[in-house]
Amino acid sequence: MYVRATQIIAEPSAGITCSYVIPEELRPSHAWSAAMVTEYGGEDNSYRLFVMTDGIVRVQSMGGKTDHKYHFASLSYPIGM
Repeated sequence: MYVRATQIIAEPSAGITCSYVIPEELRPSHAWSAAMVTEYGGEDNSYRLFVMTDGIVRVQSMGGKTDHKYHFASLSYPIGM
């Protein structure tokens, strides 16, 4: 399964949850995450893309300053694992 997040701005306190939920038969058996790349000039902060076992896709700040820059990530995981 391939999940991609592009041009995401996620506030540190709230994060962003995608309105699309991955169908049950395509969900991972454990949570997966990937570091996000920040557009040039980002502040001192890191963001991650998460795919949860309940099918929720989420982008979350991992702390630091809010930067209001675009963030990008992609994540692949094997179905059924």
